[in-house]
Amino acid sequence: MIYTVIPCRRGEHVAQVIKELKPQETKIIVVRDRCSVDCPGADVVLDSKVGDGFMAGYCRDVGIRFALKEGAEAILMIDEDCIPQRDIVLAHTKAVARGFPVISMGRRLESKLGWKDPREIGDAGNWHLFSSQGSIVQNVSWVKNCLATWTCNLCMNASAIKIIRRAMRRICHEDRVFHPAFDGHWGGEDSYLAYIAWAYRITMAYLPMGANAVKHMDHPRPEPEYGKGFKEILEAQVDYLRKFTVANPVTLDDITG
Repeated sequence: MIYTVIPCRRGEHVAQVIKELKPQETKIIVVRDRCSVDCPGADVVLDSKVGDGFMAGYCRDVGIRFALKEGAEAILMIDEDCIPQRDIVLAHTKAVARGFPVISMGRRLESKLGWKDPREIGDAGNWHLFSSQGSIVQNVSWVKNCLATWTCNLCMNASAIKIIRRAMRRICHEDRVFHPAFDGHWGGEDSYLAYIAWAYRITMAYLPMGANAVKHMDHPRPEPEYGKGFKEILEAQVDYLRKFTVANPVTLDDITG
């Protein structure tokens, strides 16, 4: 069974996310990030009081550990502001139901772009594609140190998570899936996850067109800690990620040596 982990901080859309997921075959875990948002319909609600700033990666790790203890076969990541299509769980189930480590990624449709798939736009923001045709790609190259996995619509099977956790214990000496260096930062933890998956030869699957998209919603108020425009934040994130991966390179020897 696939478990779905949703980190929750603001909560404007989390009830709608849960509502769309509820008819599907998944157990929904919401991890509240220093908030008391009501989460009607969630199967499990966990609370995190750790950190300052964006702690989405840490909250996802809290949910992942809970799901694995319950025997989850795979874990789907959806953000609290990304409304999923009705068959998203089934789409990811087909992608990760394999005997080898797989990370699958679905589409994210942006409201600011008229719900257009950002992958149709090209190299905006240095985001790159695994495959424009949606085929499974093995050992995809690490492009510009910024290959996004977009954790708002990503699923990992248990064997992939096992490899990543083992790698992280060697890299940062913590039982994590998302590197703690990105705790408190806006973004970057998902792109670094792609870097780890590439370095350790985990198969990456970009789902073909179909019922696998999420709609990334606009917010009625800006995040106060942004203090910048989206483009400036994205550039700062990419710069931080690039410097971090260059300063902390990893190889297969980290987990096989």
